[in-house]
Amino acid sequence: MFSIRSFKEMTPSDAKGVIAGLDKATLVPLYEKVPFDASLDNKVLGYNDEKMFLDGSLKETPKVWGLKNLNTGTVHFGAAKNYAPLNHEDALDPVLTAVDHLGLNTLINIDNHHDVVEAFILFPDLMVNDNQEGIQMGVRFKNVYNDKKSFKGTAFGWRISCANGLLLTQTYGDLVISAWHTEKQVLSIPHKVETFVEGILQRTHLFEAKIEEAVSAKVTFQDYAEIANTLAPVTASQKIADAAAQEVKDPEKTNKWELYNAITAYASHEDVSHITRERLINDAEKKILYGNLVPIPVVA
Repeated sequence: MFSIRSFKEMTPSDAKGVIAGLDKATLVPLYEKVPFDASLDNKVLGYNDEKMFLDGSLKETPKVWGLKNLNTGTVHFGAAKNYAPLNHEDALDPVLTAVDHLGLNTLINIDNHHDVVEAFILFPDLMVNDNQEGIQMGVRFKNVYNDKKSFKGTAFGWRISCANGLLLTQTYGDLVISAWHTEKQVLSIPHKVETFVEGILQRTHLFEAKIEEAVSAKVTFQDYAEIANTLAPVTASQKIADAAAQEVKDPEKTNKWELYNAITAYASHEDVSHITRERLINDAEKKILYGNLVPIPVVA
């Protein structure tokens, strides 16, 4: 569950004390088993600290290394030698420094999944009008150890009336900060972060325009079953679509903004993994706010 109660009123300097305790990672050599029968093509990669090999000799792989989470002991295979492990603390420290320079009030949540960390930073004084209680704007930064995906930052919002979290990858598509885990790109992060955050803060009007457009985009359904049938391709789950459909007040008088929030409500408040939560919120933005949503009738 993703709750506003998880956010703490803390300064970026305070948050630096939190990230100091996050999981660390390092490159470790990998070894391949050299079989007794050289004609057999059955070499196996393995981390050298584990007792995986009962016989035969081991040879260090020349081009492939493993990335080891030093807190959990998990080793992820497939890192090249030019891979520069970007520890969570090293990734988030320049983010917090840049935010501190802005001098704004902040609500911060560090969501630690060990191999994945997400830092959500809200600016309570920066509000977007949604014709209700407003949306607090902020940023989300994510760093990973278990994949070759980059360190990435995107716009983030928190809708006060329903406490839904919003990731805005489409609305601010040209304002996405990322860096692959290579030395050159890692060193570029501090320079990019402050420009990125300032850009998000200066362009809230883009989001307000998209909200107005989505509210004006009326959609008429026969009943709740038709709403669920239409949302199923968006959520990739009939169960989630059924639950999200119940968030709609009137099937005959709804709009794209209400349908979008129906899915973000499920993603924000139900007990789902951080992977599912991000997928649902991203797909809702892409397929509902920016997609051509047409009711799909239920076939008897």
